[in-house]
Amino acid sequence: SKVTTWIQENIEEARFETKINQLQPVVDDPDTSVNEELQACGQDSTSTSNNGYAKLLKDRLLSVNDSISLTQENTTFYALSSTSSRPNPNPNFGGKSIWLLRNATPSTTPPFNLLKLNYIAVRDDNGYPGNSSSDIIANFSTEVLPRAALKCP
Repeated sequence: SKVTTWIQENIEEARFETKINQLQPVVDDPDTSVNEELQACGQDSTSTSNNGYAKLLKDRLLSVNDSISLTQENTTFYALSSTSSRPNPNPNFGGKSIWLLRNATPSTTPPFNLLKLNYIAVRDDNGYPGNSSSDIIANFSTEVLPRAALKCP
C-alpha cells in the first residue's frame, strides 16, 4: 500500500543518516577524548541513552513537528515535518489526507546504540491527526543500528 511505502521511505532515510559524516565514529576524530568515545559506544560509566549513537541518530533524523502529536498506548508520536523532498507531509491517498507520525526512542540499556522507530498512520480529522483507534490505518516498528556503532571497541 502507499502508506507502507511512505513508512519504508522514512526508514530508508533514517538508514541513510547512519552513513553520513556527522555519525562517523568519534574514534575517527583526533580531537575527541577516549571518554567521549566510550560514552558514544556505551562503554563508559557515564554513558546514558542521551549520549549514545542512537541519540546522535535521533537528532539527525528528518524533523518532526513537535506541536502536532498523538498519544496511543502511552507512546507519543509526532507528525513528520515538510521537507524539500516531501513538501506535503500529509499526502492525499484515495481522496483522503493521511498523517504519518513517528516516535524515535534510543535504547535505555547499554550500549545505547539501537534506535527504535515507531510509526503510525492515521486519517486526517479537520487538519489534525485523528485520535480514535478507528482512525489508525497502519502502524509499524523497527530498530536501527547506526553504522558508527559497529566500529566501537
